[in-house]
Amino acid sequence: MRKTFKINFVDGHPMISDGDNTIVVDTCSPVTFHSDDTLHFMGADYVPAKYFRDETLLRMWDYTDLEFTTWMGMDVLSNYKLILDYANEEITFLTQDEPGIEGEEVTLHDAGGVYALQVDGWMYMLVDTRSPLSYISKCFTMSLKYEETQEQFYRGVGRFEAPVYDLNCDFCGRKVEIPYGNLPTDLDVTLMMAHVSGILGHDFFKNFKIMLDFKGGTAIVANK
Repeated sequence: MRKTFKINFVDGHPMISDGDNTIVVDTCSPVTFHSDDTLHFMGADYVPAKYFRDETLLRMWDYTDLEFTTWMGMDVLSNYKLILDYANEEITFLTQDEPGIEGEEVTLHDAGGVYALQVDGWMYMLVDTRSPLSYISKCFTMSLKYEETQEQFYRGVGRFEAPVYDLNCDFCGRKVEIPYGNLPTDLDVTLMMAHVSGILGHDFFKNFKIMLDFKGGTAIVANK
């Protein structure tokens, strides 16, 4: 089974509609929050979380000012292959038996239930489909002057001001310029302790058509 959804980007957040549900797709969230006791999606039923650590659906509504019924995390997303085509504002969900796309295959690294890609030949960056902005550790930007600051939101942190730097990124032999922000210190240190250098968000993925196969541990980057 496969289904393609049109993405509505609201302040950079990818949102899709499925029946009566408006869904935020977040590959960096371990769990799914939903406004009902059961989430019906792609012919399957899922039981959403009521809370995770100090997070709830109500808190997500308060933090983001977005109107949605569902914050979809990896407990649901990992059951599918995802084809991200941000340039055409589409995301396709495929069950495991469905063929994907052709292109260059790279490793999708399991980072404890969320996943990372390697960029610039050595840096491991978390895959975050929800984040409007990409992030890089402060240790790589200490000597640089930022271009601007942006008010951002991140799960477990809330709202914060992020200095933003325009930096070159090399992925699968393609060089693109990415706006990278800095995360608050506590989250930045947590990522570095996990040997992760940052987070890839909307401004990264809009440059590529890519399929994420979580169970297969691979990503396929479509040829141009």
